Amino acid sequence: MAKDILKSSLSYTILGFLPLTFALIFTPVYLKYLNETEYGILNLFTFYSSILAQTYSLGISSAFGYIYWDVYKDKSELKSLISDTLGLLLILQLIFIPVGLLFGESILDVVIKSSEVFTFYPYALICLFSSAFMVYYEMFLYFFRNEGEYKKYATLSLSTLALLTVGTLIGVVWLDLKAVGALLGRTFGYGLVIIPFLTYMIYKYGISFNFKKWKLLFVFGLPLFINAIIGSLSYGMDRLLIERFDSLETLGIYGFALVVITVIETLFSALNNALSPTLYKYVNELAKEKSKEIQAISHSIILIIMLTISGILALLYPAMNLIIDVKYHVAAKFVPLLSMAFLWRIFTTFKLYPIYMGKKTNFLLISQLINLALTVILGYLGFQFLGIMGIVYAMYSVKVIEYIIAKKMSQKVKKVEYNFKNLIILTVALGASGFATSNLTYLFPNKYIAYCFPLACLIILAPIVLREELKVLVYIFKNGKKIF
Repeated sequence: MAKDILKSSLSYTILGFLPLTFALIFTPVYLKYLNETEYGILNLFTFYSSILAQTYSLGISSAFGYIYWDVYKDKSELKSLISDTLGLLLILQLIFIPVGLLFGESILDVVIKSSEVFTFYPYALICLFSSAFMVYYEMFLYFFRNEGEYKKYATLSLSTLALLTVGTLIGVVWLDLKAVGALLGRTFGYGLVIIPFLTYMIYKYGISFNFKKWKLLFVFGLPLFINAIIGSLSYGMDRLLIERFDSLETLGIYGFALVVITVIETLFSALNNALSPTLYKYVNELAKEKSKEIQAISHSIILIIMLTISGILALLYPAMNLIIDVKYHVAAKFVPLLSMAFLWRIFTTFKLYPIYMGKKTNFLLISQLINLALTVILGYLGFQFLGIMGIVYAMYSVKVIEYIIAKKMSQKVKKVEYNFKNLIILTVALGASGFATSNLTYLFPNKYIAYCFPLACLIILAPIVLREELKVLVYIFKNGKKIF
């Protein structure tokens, strides 16, 4: 294990976070040049492009991520795995893209209520090609990170950020193409980076058509694909319900609230990608011997996200008054509980580690099916009785239930001592503070103070509730080079 793991992880976190801060950086630009309906189109595009990316892959890129740990020490086996994966992914895309071109318009009329606005030409057509690039982006980042190829990881991250920025500015600001300009800018931004990297990977590792290896990838990948599709539907069901029962304009306003959640998700993904190889090895090989380190890594990530959420909420209203049009300010009411709900997703992610390592994909499928059913039922009922806020309550409830299910399933596979008890107590308290911020504004002199309430709760409660956890974090930080 590298001595400077803390420094290395920080570098990977920053690089992983930069390209995906795109949504936050360009929100003021989007809101200036796009109306609510066009911003709603942008949200639908983001959701359906993620679904298409999963479909193009059929779980193969996810399977690569887990099979990698079985062969990473054998360079010959690793090269074979990469070439087989690239060959299979290219074949799948050569099949799915023509199918999408032939039948996409008919499918769109069925799945989208607003298909007269979110039309096949140009929106879904752009989505077909944009999603193809997305398959490789995460796979290559994951591979370069695990292989310690820092320069390639940095080049992929930073060049993506640069070209996404340039492409969007050209499409939205210079050419004034509205939503179409934003989507074309994203597509060219990804494409101009991914195509050279894909060419490099093919040149170095080749592409192979090994049906025996493909069978292995499919056997492991298809359950992951089904799980990912169901998970994506659960994740985006709030947007689908709003589009189906309300309008793209309302979705655009709700989508602004999701920008904040995207930033939090991005930070967690960056932290998790940076630290997960270390955490994964500890959980997989040394769960008992490294329990203190496992707790330190997982707890530090959770605390960073808690602080980020609370800090964002405290700055939300000042920032909105400065740079966001007043018609979007109603979205601020949704942000506190949506962001606090994300904390439960982090707990769930860590609890699922043993299930992934044990390749218990049936457990994942059961969990995601329950989540999807609950999201549809609670989301629909919440919307009928309380409108958009009812969907927010439903999303929070589903995340709590998802964690409880993951915890029960994980214990059946492998017990890992994360010691989350006190963090859970603090999360419940922060959830209550988020509810008060959104719904009990009469308790506060003004909204500026109301949105600082979660941060005040965190500052006051953390030293009291997390005394032992904070001691472990201080110990790990001081002795990181010796321990890791």
